Amino acid sequence: RHALVEYTKSWLDDAKRRDFTFNAISMSPSGDLYDYFRGKEHIEGGHVIFIGNARDRIQEDFLRILRLFRFTSLYGKENIDLSLLKLCEEFSWGLERVSSERITYEVSRILGAKKPFDIFNQMGSCKILDVIFDKSVQINGLEKLIKVENKYFGLTGNNPYWHLRLASILSYEKIIDLKNIVLSNSDKKILRNIFDAASMLSVVINSNNPNSSFSNFLYKFGDSSFALSGFLLANSQNENPSDQIWLDFFKKINSYKYSKFPINAKVLLDMGFEEGKYLGDELRYLKKLWIGSGFTMTLRELKNILIKRKNKP
Repeated sequence: RHALVEYTKSWLDDAKRRDFTFNAISMSPSGDLYDYFRGKEHIEGGHVIFIGNARDRIQEDFLRILRLFRFTSLYGKENIDLSLLKLCEEFSWGLERVSSERITYEVSRILGAKKPFDIFNQMGSCKILDVIFDKSVQINGLEKLIKVENKYFGLTGNNPYWHLRLASILSYEKIIDLKNIVLSNSDKKILRNIFDAASMLSVVINSNNPNSSFSNFLYKFGDSSFALSGFLLANSQNENPSDQIWLDFFKKINSYKYSKFPINAKVLLDMGFEEGKYLGDELRYLKKLWIGSGFTMTLRELKNILIKRKNKP
């Protein structure tokens, strides 16, 4: 919006122009609290209440529709009143006038809340999700993901990336194509890694020898948070999410300690191998053996294999 700035010496006048009652609370340097609209009482009770007429507040700045959902997701202890939801639907078109950057900020905060599914469900009921996500969002994926998060981390666990929650409702390609969600290159990289980790783990689960293939997954993603994010996403999308193998993999991800491949090209050169494609082939072969061993093979064991291969006619 292009706001007309006006100045005042009245704290009350300044408070009246705020959106929600608890956002109008102020405090003096000496600690005196000024709460003109019972904001402290509302926030303690988990009530998100507009100052004055909600219709007027929303028409002043349509972003306040999303702020209503964000603050409710963070502090609300009850569903948004039906009359307010109808008001949000009536003015949902106004979000088209809000910058994509501001919409993205609000949506990411909602997704990062403890219980985003309930809020997304309410946003869907008043067509807000249709405006933001071009009618392509599937929130049942978010519901499944939240259940998986709660299963492995509990309701009091640390919240995963909001990116992970976004990945549960749309494909990577659809997310990138959204006009109302603008992501930084860093955000895109995070999302790409989450999708790649989930895809790789899904392949591992469905392979003939999942425990052996899992080592490759750990080597690629185990030293980052993407292993857990990929695990949660893949598990929420799997037809058999309760199989024991998922629990086994979860334990292995949590206990994984990164191990550096103990051999490099210099070792091979010192052993008399010549530079070139053959050198790379040998390194890849050894790394495959090392990963397959669960990262337990030592430098001596790898060298012994090299000696045998080098002396082989």
